[in-house]
Amino acid sequence: ISKMTLGRTTNCQMPTTETRRSAEYEAISFPMKLHIMLEDAETKGFQDIVSWQSGGKSFKVMNVARFSGEIMGLYFHQGTKYKSFQRQLNIYGFRRIQSGVRKGGYAHSSFIRGVTDICKLVIRRNNKTTALPTCVETQKVRA
Repeated sequence: ISKMTLGRTTNCQMPTTETRRSAEYEAISFPMKLHIMLEDAETKGFQDIVSWQSGGKSFKVMNVARFSGEIMGLYFHQGTKYKSFQRQLNIYGFRRIQSGVRKGGYAHSSFIRGVTDICKLVIRRNNKTTALPTCVETQKVRA
């Protein structure tokens, strides 16, 4: 990425170490970096590792080992820790799809393929709101 414009890449190169350290790239939010990565997956040919799912309202990591080793470090600070990536998804309100044809994917109502301007609606939740009660905790509260 030689130049960033409103969070979109203007040429088709993966971000270099120098670009990732630039103040402009650092200022881009996690959801926008995720959107850029998913767009790049199609144009750069790594959609067999991670890609949008059909319908463009969710995405899925198909190969965690390759995603961690080859892709994550190019786009995110987490380097090669997939658990850190999953934590970021949770912090930003992404939900893992539990059933159906998109099972294992992640979705957010304001994260849609080709619609980067609404990525700003995907906001980081503070620590107190990131942990949602589990079914067991909910049952204890009701009891």
